[in-house]
Amino acid sequence: MGVNADPSTDVEGRRATGDPDETKEKRVALVTGAASGLGRAIALALKKDGFSVFGTSRHPAETSVPMKNNSQFRVDPPPDLGSEEWASEYEEVRTVGSLTSTTRTPEQTDIGYFWADSGPLL
Repeated sequence: MGVNADPSTDVEGRRATGDPDETKEKRVALVTGAASGLGRAIALALKKDGFSVFGTSRHPAETSVPMKNNSQFRVDPPPDLGSEEWASEYEEVRTVGSLTSTTRTPEQTDIGYFWADSGPLL
């Protein structure tokens, strides 16, 4: 799987326009062990640099920024089943996700293998 090594682009390789507000809202970090030590230092440094930081900890009571409410990270509902957006997204999943896809890139194949191998250990 490819790794985006260019910090001036997002994970899909799109280059930022240079507007600080544009890059701030797209920069998100997940830090494990954010309650103390190196994890906390990294979380604070990323926050100072404009990232939205989400931290995990074995001791959640010690985290510096608690979750404000349970809807804070709720995702939007899916598009209406009769909408063009739903039809377009369905078609993309069908063509790219097909076992015999001719449109899927090698990177997308690697990502698919990663997620297929990351399932629950039952």
